Amino acid sequence: MQPEIHDDSLNVLGIDLKSIKTVDGKIEFILGSDYFESIGGKEVSGGDVVVRLFVHRMTDSCFDLHFDIDGEVMVQCSRCLDVMHQPIRIDRRLVAKIGRDNVEDVDLISVDNDNGILDVSWLIYEFIVLDLPMNPVHADRQKCNEEMIQILKELSTDKKESVVEVDPRWKELKKIKSNN
Repeated sequence: MQPEIHDDSLNVLGIDLKSIKTVDGKIEFILGSDYFESIGGKEVSGGDVVVRLFVHRMTDSCFDLHFDIDGEVMVQCSRCLDVMHQPIRIDRRLVAKIGRDNVEDVDLISVDNDNGILDVSWLIYEFIVLDLPMNPVHADRQKCNEEMIQILKELSTDKKESVVEVDPRWKELKKIKSNN
């Protein structure tokens, strides 16, 4: 679900589909940390991304949109919790249809007939987030925060510790359980 965005700097990401007269067009956006701050998502804290949007007019009210997204974003390392650079390369297609129907599908989105403007700011963010690995980690373990790695080692359940003596009452209960 798309959140309400109250930042005028994202107006440039609204595409007036009704004004597109040619069959094919290309729009390019360069998105920086201000975009990611404005969008308000929690998964990505910043980055430098180039978005090339190829628009192909199929009919008067139907458009094939091809998003070519390239760059890097700032995400939290799942291992050490530090912010890290995550390269992204995304190639996505979407069909936009101008009409009265309010349809949102995986590959189809409807645009209100009254204004004909498709706001791609949230779509781009969703494409980026969906492309991220489930657990992003520094490719080189040496770049992880050493203090955090040390704390994880200390708290790890995999440590081989001395065997803890089991309370004799539990042993007796296990005997009763095994006899039944």
